[in-house]
Amino acid sequence: MMYNLTDQRNAIRELQRYLLEISYATDGIPRLSIDGIYGKETRRAVTSFQERNGLPPSGEADFATWQEIYRQFLQAQAARTSAPMLLPRGILPLALHAQGSEVMLLQTLLYAMRETMATIPPISQNGHFDPETQRALRAYQTNRHLPPSGVLDHETWAALTRDYQNRTSMPHHAG
Repeated sequence: MMYNLTDQRNAIRELQRYLLEISYATDGIPRLSIDGIYGKETRRAVTSFQERNGLPPSGEADFATWQEIYRQFLQAQAARTSAPMLLPRGILPLALHAQGSEVMLLQTLLYAMRETMATIPPISQNGHFDPETQRALRAYQTNRHLPPSGVLDHETWAALTRDYQNRTSMPHHAG
């Protein structure tokens, strides 16, 4: 069997699809088009991925890079398609000055929702419920017609996890 241009373009499309899925859940990986062309945009996304993951930043999808991209793609896909995420009892509500992995998860979900909700401002994913996170949460709550308290309560958490899991089918709005 010969390896032809069509096979090569399909492999590049697959790589681009994996990187795009990862970018929805990960800060610092640029969104890219799935066009089957290993151009500047794809090279930049691969380089960013390599830098974030301690791999040599060559911009080439070598074996080690491909394996890590695929592993993270499967994680991101599982997170998006799994049942609503539950937090341990007693964690909610989360408010200003909270910190920890639950806040990091909130920030990751809010960051991902920026793709479909242009009113959500950019935020850092640092695990600290800072004023930036509070503003982003209020923007999300306003968009979803929830009380814009800036506090993560059970109702907001349920809506946010549902929207996160459904975001690939939501209409995209320019930001």
